[in-house]
Amino acid sequence: MIKPTVGRIVWYRGSALQSEPWPAIINMTDGDSWVSLTVFPPHALPFPSSLVELVQEDRPRPSNQEYCEWMPYQKGQAKKTESLEEALANPIKLPTADIGGATLAVGGPEAIRDLIMRDACKKLPVYEGKDTLIINCSTLRGIVNQHLGID
Repeated sequence: MIKPTVGRIVWYRGSALQSEPWPAIINMTDGDSWVSLTVFPPHALPFPSSLVELVQEDRPRPSNQEYCEWMPYQKGQAKKTESLEEALANPIKLPTADIGGATLAVGGPEAIRDLIMRDACKKLPVYEGKDTLIINCSTLRGIVNQHLGID
């Protein structure tokens, strides 16, 4: 879920007759689901709209009232941010050994490759269709091996 903040742009949808969304700026927030906006319709003066529902990913769009939603780009950026936050919360840990009072990473390039592959193969997207590069675990292993200089 994206937290609404003052100054962010959203898509405003005022009625079922409105074919395209209109840009709007958030002026005030009331929690994560309600905002007040300045709406910018095409070929008309901006107007205020108070207590508009901000429809998040997990909520249905209302059919009989005005609402606003995040633009696809913002949704994509939020997903990337969530993915990075998850990766930072669960870092890859190299095997270590206590040698002479110092903790050192052990295992060489093969160990590093195996750790990369363990996490990367879980997150590989599946693509299908014409003119699409398909990367599977085997292909990724080859790329990592080449990069690390492993035969």
